[in-house]
Amino acid sequence: MSEPSPNNIAPQALDNQRVLVLGDSFVTGAGASDQGWAQQLVEVLHPAAEIRVSGVAGNTSGHLLARCREHAEFDPGTLIVQIGINDSRYRPSKSAIEMTLERFRYNVTATTRTYEAHDVFLLGLTRVDEAHTAPLKDDKHYRNADIELYDAALREVAHDINARYLALPPLNDSPRLLADGLHPSALGYHAILKVVLAGLRDRF
Repeated sequence: MSEPSPNNIAPQALDNQRVLVLGDSFVTGAGASDQGWAQQLVEVLHPAAEIRVSGVAGNTSGHLLARCREHAEFDPGTLIVQIGINDSRYRPSKSAIEMTLERFRYNVTATTRTYEAHDVFLLGLTRVDEAHTAPLKDDKHYRNADIELYDAALREVAHDINARYLALPPLNDSPRLLADGLHPSALGYHAILKVVLAGLRDRF
């Protein structure tokens, strides 16, 4: 596996750039034998950019909105958000999805507006291997039909707030890309990193 490179991102464009990455267990790198995509991004762009990574396993968009002001003093120029997979999970105990689409859209929009970032990137949602995720744990069912609805909502929010939506590879088309049916493997995170770097190249 070749090492990712920021190739065409001009160093002067990223000089002193502050990048904040917010999200759930995908941001923490859950499932990877080494590092997740966000930790790799820090290494790839150092020292051209100062990157702060804040991922919390199990977070929904509601959790993210509640804690996003923790980083207000960081004053990022670029904001990258990866959230939604937990919002989309089905909870049999509630006979409902974890977060309504309407509330999900509101939470993501409000989170991004907490900051005055010049550039906002919303990462799309990957897909799952339902043989392992429906259920993944008791009362937590991750299903692709539900995930697709929340992925579409992210795309709509990005359009509405003039952010950049980055479509991620589904990952469920190869068992080598998923660690547990839900979280990416090291190869899966590498695929996500490539998309993020391409998005940054297009901007900078």
